[in-house]
Amino acid sequence: MYAFLLSSLPSFSLGDEPPLTVAALAERCRPYLGEAACAALEHPAPAASTAGDVGDVARLWLDGERQLRNAVARRRAATWQLPSDTDQHEHAAFRVDIEAGVAHAFEAPDPLQRERALDDLRWRLLDDLAGVVPWGYAALFAYAQRLRLAAAWSRRLPDAGSRHLHSVLNGLEAHHA
Repeated sequence: MYAFLLSSLPSFSLGDEPPLTVAALAERCRPYLGEAACAALEHPAPAASTAGDVGDVARLWLDGERQLRNAVARRRAATWQLPSDTDQHEHAAFRVDIEAGVAHAFEAPDPLQRERALDDLRWRLLDDLAGVVPWGYAALFAYAQRLRLAAAWSRRLPDAGSRHLHSVLNGLEAHHA
């Protein structure tokens, strides 16, 4: 069943406009999967507390995401000279590639490139997750999370950050004038 669903889905990359929404994917899968499996595609956190494949896959993803966010928080804390143990959340496993990927992302020359490197890392983590059972629920779950990443990038306009910076600077100038 998963092989049928996965083979019917269009491929895309992180820089592409996503071919469908996560909600549309869940709706497409609903006749073939249980409600819990479809709900986990849209909202992984509640599913992580359940038993079985759906819960296992959601826990693996959330655990990697938690480690990634912890590594980002430690990097930012060091930059801002804050205690590095603040805002750290427990995760079950430790992946060296996540730590190395976050370190690499923080070498980026600007915040947009850093965010892109972090999402490239997330994309690779999803590739790993999908590879656990390439034609199973994990691959479908990874596809849904990739849709989420691609949708976020499709909403980012190339000049939006510059415009925001200029508006903030203009506001500061007006405030101090």
